[in-house]
Amino acid sequence: MDISENRVMGSWEWFILVVLSILWGGSFFFGKVAVVKIPPFTLVLCRVGMAAVALHLVVAATGGRVPADFKLWALFIVMGLIIISLGLAAIDGRPARRVLSKWHGIHAMPRSTEDGPM
Repeated sequence: MDISENRVMGSWEWFILVVLSILWGGSFFFGKVAVVKIPPFTLVLCRVGMAAVALHLVVAATGGRVPADFKLWALFIVMGLIIISLGLAAIDGRPARRVLSKWHGIHAMPRSTEDGPM
């Protein structure tokens, strides 16, 4: 395909784009609503669990095989824990604030009371 060729999106491409927008935007909306009733860790765990089941079904439907190597699964678990930690920090923010406040408390310079308010 030539790079300079201009393609026009057909009805199928527009349909896919709208569905993707609804799914992506809806996840932010429902995540904001759900975090009020469901603890962030539980919410992230449920989302990751549903994604794991969906991916397993896709692998089974396409005739693929799930890896059997223990070292590879250990890497998957480490990667999953990192992603869950980032998700918790993004949804709740408390873990990130806790770390930053402790770091700030250690590295902050003491304020002099003679200088007045800053």
